[in-house]
Amino acid sequence: MRTLTGLLRKDWMLSQTWFLRNLLVIFAIWLVSIGIGQYFNELEVPFYALGFIVSLHIFYPLWHILTSLSYEAKTQVWLHNPNSMVLFIGSKLIMAVVSALLSILLSMLLYGISILLFKNLLEMDFSDFINVTTGVWLASIYIAVWAIFYWSIYYTLIMKMKNKIIVSIIVAILAYATMIPHTLFSNSAMYTRLLEIGPIPINLYQSIFTNNEDEILYEFALNNASIGLLVFYGGIALLLFLVSARLVNKKVEL
Repeated sequence: MRTLTGLLRKDWMLSQTWFLRNLLVIFAIWLVSIGIGQYFNELEVPFYALGFIVSLHIFYPLWHILTSLSYEAKTQVWLHNPNSMVLFIGSKLIMAVVSALLSILLSMLLYGISILLFKNLLEMDFSDFINVTTGVWLASIYIAVWAIFYWSIYYTLIMKMKNKIIVSIIVAILAYATMIPHTLFSNSAMYTRLLEIGPIPINLYQSIFTNNEDEILYEFALNNASIGLLVFYGGIALLLFLVSARLVNKKVEL
């Protein structure tokens, strides 16, 4: 526990400036959106602004982790890290997830204040907003774990191939390939069965692939959630995390 605390403290020191700056930017955007709404007599502007900010948080932990891991790879200090790679990578994931949660909580607070100031001019009330933001946060964790997995593969291959362009292409192809089973699963009978196990009042992001005569479209959309789905995706995330830690360990051993 002491080791994890030390790693978390180090990761906080590395990211605190950017994190606090991010909170200030969110607050500033909210104030500006209020001013714009008042000027044009469009009082719903702050609600749209905060909704857009929350939607961007689906990539918050991903960006946070990749930035932190890239810094570690550049300094090479992590190669001499005596601690477990599970703790080493886990501390970065925890810091990214908690930072995203605090940032989302600020957005929720500002959304609530906006409701008190202007009443709710949108169809989405505060409870619906909480449901959506919870889904965004959960999806961001899942995406962040996949980012760690891709990063571990990238640096494992770099050690052997020494060609960043080829390795980047390989990882990009792998990332694209993983979208296919996710899309197929979201349209499967198994997904439907898991959705029926303990339905909960939050929304999860689901990948949707549309292919018809008019267009070919790949997008994310909100869908219902359940305990069954959370356990399933949580199991995948845990497996990816452990594999990533093992890959990084092998790179250190090399």
